[in-house]
Parts: sequence; C-alpha cells; structure tokens
Amino acid sequence: MNTTDPHAHLRAAFTAGCRIQAWHLNAGAANSNDGRWDTLSPPEGREPEFGCAPHLYRVHPDDAPRADDLQRSWAQTLIEKLPDGHEGRNSWLINYGIGPEADWLRTEHDRNAAARREDGADA
Repeated sequence: MNTTDPHAHLRAAFTAGCRIQAWHLNAGAANSNDGRWDTLSPPEGREPEFGCAPHLYRVHPDDAPRADDLQRSWAQTLIEKLPDGHEGRNSWLINYGIGPEADWLRTEHDRNAAARREDGADA
C-alpha cells in the first residue's frame, strides 16, 4: 500500500487505460449500501479527481484483468532486481511473477505442499 498516495493504484490503472468507477449513493439513501457504481468521465487528458476515501473507488470490473496485468508486470520488474538468493524473491515470484521461472516455482511449491500434507506435516 502506498502511504503517500492512497489512490496510486487507481491512478496507475487509469494511466494504463482502465476505467475508474466511484460509489454514489442513491437519492434518499437510507444507508451506505443503497448506491451504485458509476464510471467517472474526467475531461480528456486528465485523470479523475479522487476526493474520497480509496474504498469508494474501483477499477471497472471489465478492466480489472488489465489492472492485474499491470500490477504483475510492475512486480516482475522489482523481482528481476532482487538477487537470486534474496529471501523474499521466491515468495514474490510465486505470488506475482510472470514467465517460466514463476510457473516452475508455483508447480514446485504446490508439489511440496501436497507432499507435506501426505506426510501429515501440515496437519
């Protein structure tokens, strides 16, 4: 989480071409659940203004896979900067990595987890 700009992930998604939606309450709403997601339409060339808390915004559901790809490619760039022996590198590769090395690690991780369950180590 970016502590400087809580809307950084939304700004990055918008820059990548994703649509952003905001939660708007319906007229006469009895509570905060009585609302709808509306797609923001900022002026051409400008990003949306984020004046509310981040949980009141989201990437349009149809654009979410693109936003996930953006996050994965950003994470992959960071992973590639870590030395092979770095303690958190494999964890990052398993969770966010793309490509053959990440696929291989996920397969090995799943295989090892299954073996531990069979041995009763994870019971």
